[in-house]
Amino acid sequence: GQQRIATIMIFLAAIRDSMGESEDFIKKANIDSWKSEINNIIFTKQIIDPTRKFPRVELNIEDGIYFKKLITPEEPDKTFSIDASKSHIAMKKAYDTFREKTFEEIKTEDETFVGLTLDSLLNKFKLIKISVETDDAANIIFETLNDRGLDLNVADLVKNFVMRKAHNKREEDEIHKSWCNMLETIKGVDITKFIRHFWVSNYKLVRKDYLYKEIRIKFEKTDVTKFVEHL
Repeated sequence: GQQRIATIMIFLAAIRDSMGESEDFIKKANIDSWKSEINNIIFTKQIIDPTRKFPRVELNIEDGIYFKKLITPEEPDKTFSIDASKSHIAMKKAYDTFREKTFEEIKTEDETFVGLTLDSLLNKFKLIKISVETDDAANIIFETLNDRGLDLNVADLVKNFVMRKAHNKREEDEIHKSWCNMLETIKGVDITKFIRHFWVSNYKLVRKDYLYKEIRIKFEKTDVTKFVEHL
């Protein structure tokens, strides 16, 4: 769900930025009004200081900063660092593709394309909201959905499991920091493959298909913090 909503926000940002490139659109349309409407969808303003705005959708620590840079109109430089993660590259590719396609549509359809697109996104898309009382319940639903056949990789499941094992906010932050450090260290390496090699070298031989199950059984009733630190 988060990936789809984030992609929609990137799509809206691309439409907004494409408007300023079309001289015909600028002449015919109230471009400031359209941009303002799109920005009100993407951002929320602080009550105390309305000049400060924050994305309505926040991604994780690894992707959040670049995602905000990508969708913010005051950030003309949308490039990513030379050692950018795959997710940053994917977001930039999506933005560039949307910019190219929307610019062509705006040139030919003017306000019609923008109006119909916003109407479809705001009034015709359906979202399913599942409300739970605790983060632990949310993580259990995450695993249950995967058991129903959705394609989540082993690394996603392991991360979800170790985060669920945190007993409090401090421990959750420690686990998340250790996980981020691991990602930074192995940058460019397949995460699932790395975790499996780590498991084989420290515990026992296991096929990738059974890796998550083995980790869950091993740490279901024991502390997982040290395991993540060693990763």
